[in-house]
Amino acid sequence: MLVVIAIISVLTTVTIVSISGATPQARDAERVTDLAQIQLMLEEYYNSCRQYPSTLAVTANNGCPTGVSLATFLDPVPQDPVGSGVNYDYEALSSNMAYLLRARLEQNHHVLASDLTNAQRPAGASLDCDREPHTDDRHDYCVKP
Repeated sequence: MLVVIAIISVLTTVTIVSISGATPQARDAERVTDLAQIQLMLEEYYNSCRQYPSTLAVTANNGCPTGVSLATFLDPVPQDPVGSGVNYDYEALSSNMAYLLRARLEQNHHVLASDLTNAQRPAGASLDCDREPHTDDRHDYCVKP
């Protein structure tokens, strides 16, 4: 009986360790997918309004025809998978002709090799795009048009 309990304990431990490692990776994959979806929506907005929105609020409609807002293209705007109102960081630049979009990844993900670094940020951007982990062990993943 003790042998059976020991085997079940070992299997449970292995399962918990594998699941806990997959969860941050799955959330990071969702963040990367969300940013790609937001980028597509921003390009559709740009095509209709000839500029990017000043904010990611669904009511944003600067320069758009009457009745067109961000919600026309994507409602709701995806939020970070940790929930509780955590949004992705967005910064409109150059009089809304460019933008910087950032997610905070939990792991040193392979997509970090293709994102923007601080040196590649658009002029005037204030969002940090450093790939190195911060004090909270998060990695910045930044994209632009």
